[in-house]
Amino acid sequence: MLTRALLAMLFMSGCLLGAAGRDELSAQPYVRTLTRGEGSGAAGVFRLDRELYRRVDDCRRELLLFAPDGREIPLAVRRAAVEALPSETPLLPAKLPARRYDSTDPTAGVLFDNAGGKPVTAIRIRTAERDFEKLVRVEAGPDGKNWRTVLDAEPFFDYSGTVEAGRREFRFPAAVSDRVIRVRIMDYPGGAASPGRRVNGGILGDAEFAVRRRLRIDRIEACLDGEKLPVAEELSERVRPSSPEKADGDTTVLTFECGPYPVNGFELETSSGDFARKATVYGSSDGGKYIRLADGELYSIDGGRFRRLRLDLPESRFPFYRIVIRNEGLAPLENCSVTALSPVYEAVFGDASPLLTLAYGGDSHGVSIAKPPAEAPVRYALGPERPNPDWHPEKVNWMRRGLVLVVGAMLVVLCVLLWRGYKSIEK
Repeated sequence: MLTRALLAMLFMSGCLLGAAGRDELSAQPYVRTLTRGEGSGAAGVFRLDRELYRRVDDCRRELLLFAPDGREIPLAVRRAAVEALPSETPLLPAKLPARRYDSTDPTAGVLFDNAGGKPVTAIRIRTAERDFEKLVRVEAGPDGKNWRTVLDAEPFFDYSGTVEAGRREFRFPAAVSDRVIRVRIMDYPGGAASPGRRVNGGILGDAEFAVRRRLRIDRIEACLDGEKLPVAEELSERVRPSSPEKADGDTTVLTFECGPYPVNGFELETSSGDFARKATVYGSSDGGKYIRLADGELYSIDGGRFRRLRLDLPESRFPFYRIVIRNEGLAPLENCSVTALSPVYEAVFGDASPLLTLAYGGDSHGVSIAKPPAEAPVRYALGPERPNPDWHPEKVNWMRRGLVLVVGAMLVVLCVLLWRGYKSIEK
């Protein structure tokens, strides 16, 4: 009897919760109108913007969407992406027969037999060695006697003792189908300045040893171009923060504000030439106390031909950031500026109404869908923000909280009763 009463109470509470949910609109101080664009799909999507980030801390939970009849529509927030081709063509092993090529250089090379005339587009060198600088020359010919140059003295290096920079793949300007392909790994000629030596302060401690040492090469592969297949490329916006306050010395400190956007990386711009530096990113909620977010490396090598000027960090939304670049006795980087990388998010939902209402700013949580609609959604346009004329936070919030507590308590009691009934049946 008690179990039936509890079930009836649960049903009634569910109805009340639904009514409270329908009244959630009046718990939100801000609303915006969504206008459906062109398309015939049954699902919709809109992109999150600066106004939403300014008002909402957690866009995955604090955005509420309503149909014209007051019904709350479940939505899901996800990274916005487009279908695009990768920037580089993937490389596949050509599986050409190879034999050792001995020369007067300390490190030998290989000869590839390309009897089938495969269009070789690159070579890949595999080695476990670290901290070295060499040169790679690739030549091709019809008979193993007459050669033409494919790549002439390309830098082959690893600087992982200082920064995670290295080069092990070498793409050709054009595909090579010659009968024989020769790869030679050589030392820098006497007096030549290697890329590591041209870096401000030198990138390796013992540069002479790095240039002259003998390397153990595990394998050299000839490669073909694979097929470029479209991939989902996640979108990011480039946000220019406030002008950084810069302080130089043994460290260069850049402190700036970044607004309400989510941030997952920073790109540095500088007029300095070749350099290598370690850096740390910090975030702050008040501009006073900063917490460490990520460590990274910045470098520009061989006239900027090989470079990394990006610092990645876990996605965050701090109003204040600080980047500390460690100069370690070298000259500070010149004319530094920063660009923030902000991931782009969109909200998707399964509804086709021409006009919808987005509400936010209160302490209620919206309904999320477990899986976004599979079909291509129709894009909705977000109207300007305006105050919600029906905002009554006290009435709805207390009602919903009380009902949730009551339903939770009844569920606990119901589970206990069902367990007791099961145990009595066992006996």
